[in-house]
Amino acid sequence: MNETKQNASMPDEPPLGNNGLFPIRTVARLTGINPITLRAWERRHNLIRPIRTPSGHRLYSTADIELIRRIQSLSEQGMGFSQIGIVLKREARLAERMQNNKSGASEERFAAPPPARSTPVSGGIRRSAAAAVEAPSDTPPTLDALRAHVRQAAIALDADALQQIERKLLLWYPPETMIRLFLIDALHELERREIWPDQNLVLRWLSAEILRRIDGLLHLQPTSSGQIIAVDAIDTDGFLRAVEFGLILALAERFTIHLIPQTFPDALRVRLIARWNITHWIRLQRMDSHAYQTPATPNTIRIHRCLLMEGETPVEITETGLFRGSAHHCLSHLTEQLHP
Repeated sequence: MNETKQNASMPDEPPLGNNGLFPIRTVARLTGINPITLRAWERRHNLIRPIRTPSGHRLYSTADIELIRRIQSLSEQGMGFSQIGIVLKREARLAERMQNNKSGASEERFAAPPPARSTPVSGGIRRSAAAAVEAPSDTPPTLDALRAHVRQAAIALDADALQQIERKLLLWYPPETMIRLFLIDALHELERREIWPDQNLVLRWLSAEILRRIDGLLHLQPTSSGQIIAVDAIDTDGFLRAVEFGLILALAERFTIHLIPQTFPDALRVRLIARWNITHWIRLQRMDSHAYQTPATPNTIRIHRCLLMEGETPVEITETGLFRGSAHHCLSHLTEQLHP
């Protein structure tokens, strides 16, 4: 008997006792993830492991709910589920390592870098972001606390505090992972917040900081023998979102990526691609507009226009030739298109 029929014969959900466990429908309301998806994350991807009652109902702890929200956040940034599983295991190992690291030798290993020379400004936000890294503690900071420190530094527009946190994170993570799990994650969380004063300024500032780091990282990577891909953005109002950064890093795992400067007009972008001898050009955009004119390019250059959606939206090709869908699905579609 399939699960749908089984559930139809059972009570809607077991009563919530004093054990702090939640039935699947409650979890779906709390997280916005429907029960079918939650079951798929458990059965197909082995990402969550709820407790089962004798009658077969799933019960989720508060830790499970936080894990579900983390999976949702990583998925919205364009990660595939196999990669999400790797990230979650890595985070769990690091969290355990931090928790167990309380000896004097461990404290020395995880010691914060020296304070920045900048003078605190703009009230307490900047001071709290820097102090979070500078202040010694008997207990190493949790991953959530480190992510919060990144967000605080961004809200304060404090490049010095952000660099201090990065130096601390680079003790445990390689640069690409640090950028993805902390900087892009912070941008994603700030994008999802309700509008506040200076939100646009903060998002643009943090996006520019991330772009500089990704551009530098791509220049350090050795050129592979595979495809070389050019990537740029159009109608993005001058800055990239977390989901777009996630796609760029995911593409960089498969291909050699060259980012086209945002300040170049289309004519110069075409000339740059021709000089690079590139045959595939990915253009990230926010709107599907008939008014957009594709620049004249040589027949050897193929243009792939992508509009990234959040969630698990399958790819569809619009009337204007735009690929529209979630970052994960767009990545799969692009990978098929880009392989010779």
